Amino acid sequence: DGRVVRKRHRCFVHMLEPVPSFYALLARRFHREPGFALHNFGVGNRSTTMQLTGRTAGQGTSYQSAVAVSDPKDAQRRGSQLLRILALEETLRTLQLRRVDLLHLNCEGCEYELL
Repeated sequence: DGRVVRKRHRCFVHMLEPVPSFYALLARRFHREPGFALHNFGVGNRSTTMQLTGRTAGQGTSYQSAVAVSDPKDAQRRGSQLLRILALEETLRTLQLRRVDLLHLNCEGCEYELL
């Protein structure tokens, strides 16, 4: 849990959640929590837009259940959840981070491509 890490290490925590419905839940939970920033994108080995296939119910959504899309507007028209994925380098630039002291990954399968 990010609260435990924040309390123990007195750090600022950036949380990345690309699934829109899960992002909305986290935004409600952490909107007044000091020391946290929530971002509606994920991190991968390259920047892309992905379409979530299958159900998103439950505690996590496997990165393996998302597929790259060539036309995000078409996928959105069909009611798909679109995931914005940024390459690690682009993520660091977007968040304006020059240094990362601790990186905790729990991205339901994307850990291996990042390592």
